[in-house]
Amino acid sequence: MRLDLLKDFKTVVEQFLTKFIVELSGSVNGQLEQVIFVQGTGMIDKLLYFCCSKNFFGLKKGIYNCASNRAFVIITQNNKLWETHPSTHLDTVLKVKLSLLVSNLKTRYKQTKISSKQVVSFIIDVGSLSVFFSGIVLNQDKQNQTFYIWAQEFTTKANKVDNIVVWNDQRLMYKNYYQGYLDQRKLVNSDLSIKQYILSLQFQTKAFQQNFKKYIGTTFYDYHIQDRLLEAVFLLMFSSLSVTEIAFKCGYDNYRTFLRAFTKNQGYTPLEYKSLQKE
Repeated sequence: MRLDLLKDFKTVVEQFLTKFIVELSGSVNGQLEQVIFVQGTGMIDKLLYFCCSKNFFGLKKGIYNCASNRAFVIITQNNKLWETHPSTHLDTVLKVKLSLLVSNLKTRYKQTKISSKQVVSFIIDVGSLSVFFSGIVLNQDKQNQTFYIWAQEFTTKANKVDNIVVWNDQRLMYKNYYQGYLDQRKLVNSDLSIKQYILSLQFQTKAFQQNFKKYIGTTFYDYHIQDRLLEAVFLLMFSSLSVTEIAFKCGYDNYRTFLRAFTKNQGYTPLEYKSLQKE
């Protein structure tokens, strides 16, 4: 998969983890660790499955089905002593040595506030492979931190471009065009079609669509579906809204349209998905 699309997926995981830790309470103990492991793993697993089943961000079903390419590890930092619990050799599961992982954690997540929580999220490239680390760090005091890390291995390829700065600027520009479309639908006309919006930008429709797919990795229409369904998944996980309320909040005209879009290739309805979060 494209490395820039993996980074987009990383942003989504960060959003979900940020909301997850807001509702996470308690000190570092066996009970809290169990909550993090069970509920956190369930959340990330469902999100990964949802994206892979629909090829969001270039993810494929094979990635989800290959459990040997993912791992969960707890790492503690106690008076500058770093340990894994239980003892885990990450390089036998994933192609990243523990020393390299610890080096990244030291650099990125220095102790700032006592009794605070942070989202952990970064990518380590190992040749043609990229290992995405995500999770939570709990800061107990000035000398003690506990990291709960989920790791997922991906086969990635960097884009062969002449100028990466220009490429990133173009990606940002087309993402901003999409945001502009959402803003116009909310403020001006909820029935504004994608074609009408593109014409309003004074672009030729075909050229705009080709460039959008080139830089964003999918068509404007499919990106719109992806954006709305991921918002729906987020609300199903973390809100008390009814499924009908979620459908309208995510821009669907009626519940039936939302139902068809959500259940396609999923094997469960939004209501079934919402119930899964309570188990």
